[in-house]
Amino acid sequence: MRKELIVGAALALAASAEAQVEVILSEVGPTSSVGVAGRAISSMSSFDLSPNGLWWSLSLGLNGSGVDNNMDVRGQGGSFTDVIYQEGVTPLPAHPGVTGFFGFSSSTFQTSINDNGHVTGLAANTVSGEPNEFIYAFDGSAHSLVAAEGSAVPSIPGAFYGNTLHSPNMLANGQSAFVAENMTGVDASMDSATLSSNGNQFGGLQSGVTNFPVGTMETMDQSGFYVTPDGSTFLLRGDTNADISKDDVLIYGTVGTSGTAVLIEDTTPIAGGFYDDTFHAFLADNGDWYASGDLTTGEYVAIRNGSVLAMTGDAAPNGYNYGTIPNIAGDANGNYLWIWDTDNPDTTADEILVYNGTTLILSEGDMIMFDQGNGPEPAIIDEFNAFDVQLSVDGWAYLMVQLDNLNGTNIGDAFIRVRVPAPGSALLFAASG
Repeated sequence: MRKELIVGAALALAASAEAQVEVILSEVGPTSSVGVAGRAISSMSSFDLSPNGLWWSLSLGLNGSGVDNNMDVRGQGGSFTDVIYQEGVTPLPAHPGVTGFFGFSSSTFQTSINDNGHVTGLAANTVSGEPNEFIYAFDGSAHSLVAAEGSAVPSIPGAFYGNTLHSPNMLANGQSAFVAENMTGVDASMDSATLSSNGNQFGGLQSGVTNFPVGTMETMDQSGFYVTPDGSTFLLRGDTNADISKDDVLIYGTVGTSGTAVLIEDTTPIAGGFYDDTFHAFLADNGDWYASGDLTTGEYVAIRNGSVLAMTGDAAPNGYNYGTIPNIAGDANGNYLWIWDTDNPDTTADEILVYNGTTLILSEGDMIMFDQGNGPEPAIIDEFNAFDVQLSVDGWAYLMVQLDNLNGTNIGDAFIRVRVPAPGSALLFAASG
């Protein structure tokens, strides 16, 4: 039986409590508008929350054709606030050899936002033949370029930024920390490094230079570098030059050191087997690290700070058992969420959102009500979008879902938030006001 989760701009609590949900942005109705006349949201990708839970940033696309489809936006709580940049519309900041506008980056979409609402993200150039890959920063009123393809990397003699910049992190002090790959001017074995706004090496990590007991750093995964807001701690997914069967690593450490390989492919012993591949990693603002992956024995696991929180076959709060590939995130208070599928034979309701390992928050197949253009109408959560979930310190789970109407027709993605309870407390039911 489906739970009905009523959503509205104004929220009133009812006694038959289940869950308080807000649709922030969607591909239909009033929440599909970000202030561009005649254009609705057609796609949404990765988002980030500020440490205090007040701000969020998000990459999205608009319907229509042309070079003005993509943008980064930000908001507060359950509301969209403003556009950070629009492709082909927002001029790139002044930089030698750059005359174009913000464009679509060839790297995966990714933004990061701090408590002041300052954002760092990825951008490209609409003008061909000019530097094309950038890390940008936005302080709420003006843009700047943190790193630009073709510019010198001050901390690495002879190196220049290449065509791959990714994994930006906005720190509390307004500095960006990020990964530069394919740097030119240096040996190809040494062309990747973790860096910061002033071009200094950040975290002491460089391919072909940083050594671990299992091998030398070789590559750094897209969207795989995470830094705490105070800039003290980092987490990095990547590969070493070890044998290909054991080269995937997750590195955790204090900034200024090379860190420790806390998970090593086919090497780290876990639950009677060995850890194999990392599908997702997350660094909470308090320094707790999380990972989801699989074991050589076939099970999938959710891990925090090296300890298994749950694995395939464990009992789930929907009455079934956990299955494959969890996605996990935590807050600065030690609370955590995961999205995980189960062995529920009803595949329209087998994936669930769980708080602190015990409390079921949402399930595929749950019904929500929101304005799709003709006042509040029901929609069904068809799927949770992989790896798009975060937990704020003020008690909200933010996530992406795919929605169907009651006829089973897909009506697009939605960026939502749902109130999570303290352990053992009742969930809240949200009704339109």
